[in-house]
Amino acid sequence: MKSVPGTWLPEATVNGAKLDFEHWPIGESPFVNSADQVLDVNDGRQGFSIDWSGRLPVYTYYDLREGRRKETRRRSIQNGKIVTQDL
Repeated sequence: MKSVPGTWLPEATVNGAKLDFEHWPIGESPFVNSADQVLDVNDGRQGFSIDWSGRLPVYTYYDLREGRRKETRRRSIQNGKIVTQDL
């Protein structure tokens, strides 16, 4: 596995076959997922996601209630400053 300049996706092979991360998650489990330029981490009660699909990452925090995700706060960088929004 090695990094690819200009993208956040790695270049990797398994038994000589190239992995296509554009169509498969980098990691997938009940508590940690990484796919489509979004990392999501939770402990079953609350969690956060980091979305790298834009020029700068956006952090979103959430609670899990009855199996549903309720976003509570978002942090991003705007005009060189960290902006926090309560949702």
